[in-house]
Amino acid sequence: NLSQIITASCPLVFPCFSSHRVFFFFSLDVVDHYSCSSNSDGSGATDYLTYVQKPSTLVTPWLDKPTKMRVLLLLLLYVAIVSAAVNSKTIAGKTIYGYQAWFRCPGDGSGWPTYWHWTESSSQPPNNQTIRVDLFPDVSEYPSECLCPTQLSRADGTPLKLYSSFCTGVIDTHFKWMKKYNIDGVFVQRFFGYQNNPDTAQILQKVRAAAEKYGRVFAVEYDMSGAAGDQIQDFLTKDWEYLTNTLHITDSPAYLHHNNLPVLEIWGFFKERMTPQQATNALNYFKPKTFLIAGVNWIWRFEDVKNNDPYAQVYKIPHVIQPWMVGAFDEGGFQGSWPQLLKDDMDYARSIGVEYSPVLWPGFSWRNMHVNHNPPQDAKLNQVPRDGGKFIKAQAEVHIANKPLFLFLAMFDEVDEGTAQFKVVATRENAPVSPPFVTLDMDGYKMNKDAYLVIAGGITKKFHQVWGN
Repeated sequence: NLSQIITASCPLVFPCFSSHRVFFFFSLDVVDHYSCSSNSDGSGATDYLTYVQKPSTLVTPWLDKPTKMRVLLLLLLYVAIVSAAVNSKTIAGKTIYGYQAWFRCPGDGSGWPTYWHWTESSSQPPNNQTIRVDLFPDVSEYPSECLCPTQLSRADGTPLKLYSSFCTGVIDTHFKWMKKYNIDGVFVQRFFGYQNNPDTAQILQKVRAAAEKYGRVFAVEYDMSGAAGDQIQDFLTKDWEYLTNTLHITDSPAYLHHNNLPVLEIWGFFKERMTPQQATNALNYFKPKTFLIAGVNWIWRFEDVKNNDPYAQVYKIPHVIQPWMVGAFDEGGFQGSWPQLLKDDMDYARSIGVEYSPVLWPGFSWRNMHVNHNPPQDAKLNQVPRDGGKFIKAQAEVHIANKPLFLFLAMFDEVDEGTAQFKVVATRENAPVSPPFVTLDMDGYKMNKDAYLVIAGGITKKFHQVWGN
C-alpha cells in the first residue's frame, strides 16, 4: 500500500501527497523530508515541494534501499498521473465540450421510467418509428448495467442497445476518453424546467467525481430553451444558490475558475426569448459572482449591433460572448466570407471589453427527430456533412489563428442533432437497418469510431501551443 509505505517512512511528506499536481524528490541513500508550498504568482503553475533536508534521526531504520527504490518508482508513477491534470484555475487556452448527459433508460435509477431523448414519445422503446437521433452511439465500452435493449438491429440481425447517461459507468467512461484524447473538460448542461429533478443534481455530482478522478475540468451551463423571459431570473438565482450553497459544486478542485471566479455559462440570450431588460437583470446579477459567459444568437453583431438594437447594450455586460454557430453555414459557405466575419466578431467583442469564445461543430443532422415527430416534419439526413473531419478542422484553423479565450466544442454527446463527437457507429453495416443514420463513412471516408475524439485532441494540442499551455 503506497500510502502506508509513505506514511511509515516519510510522515512529513504524506500530508502533501494527497494534493494535486505535486512533485516528489527522493534520495536512495537517505530518506529526506520535504515541505509543501504552492505557486501564488497567479500563473496557474502547478504546486511544488520545497526541498528541506532533515536530520538523519528522522529516517526510519527499516527502510532499506530496495524499498526506497519501490517508493521512488511509485512516486514517479503518481507524479506522471497527477501532473497531467488540467489546470482548473483558468479557462484561457482550453477546449471545452458541451455535455448534455440527458439520455435515460427505464430502470436506470434516475426516476425516469422512459427512454428520454432516445425516442419521440419517451415511453415507447426505440424502433424505426420512434428513434429521434441521427448518430448511433458505439456502446461497446460501457458497462453492461448501463445499457438498455432496443427494437433496432443491424442488417445481420444483431440486436442493438443504447445507454443511460445517468449510469456512473457511462460518465466515468466519457471522462476517461477525455483524458486519453487530451480534451480539457466539459460544460454540463442544466435545463430550465428540469432543475428540480433529483437526477440532474446526481448527474452533476457524478461529473464532478469523474472530472476529479481523471484530472479534467467542468463548469455549469444553463440552457434557457423553453423559458419565458419573466421566469429566467428566479430560476437562475435559486438554482445557482442551490448548486453553490447546498451541493458546493464550485468547491470541487476540478470546477473551472477564471480570475478567481467560478465559471458559469448562460445560453439563450435571444431577442425572441427575453427582453433587453430581462437579459440585463440576469447578467448583472451574476457578473460580480461568476466569470460569466453569455450564449447568444449568431446574428448578434450582424444585425443587433449594426442596427443599434437595444440588445446591443446587453452584449457589453458579460465577461465572454459566445455566438451559437451550429447550422449558420456549411463547409462551402465557410470557405467564403465567414473567416473574416468571425474575426470581426472577436475584434468587436474585445473593443467593448468582452472576450470571445467561438463554437466549433463537426456537422449537423436532425432527420429522425423531425420525421418521427408527431406530426412528421421534413428534414434532410446529413444536412451539413462532416466531410471526414475537414469541416471542423477548417473552423479550428481559423479560430486558433485568432487566439480567442477558449474554444467551445459542440457537442460531446448530442446525437440528436448529429453534432456528437464521442464514439459513434462508424460504418453503415454496423448501424441499424432502419431508419437511416449518419455514419462516419457517409461522406466517403473510412474512419474509426473515435475519429472525432482524435480530431478534438489535435485541435486541443494546437490551441494549447498557441496559448503556451
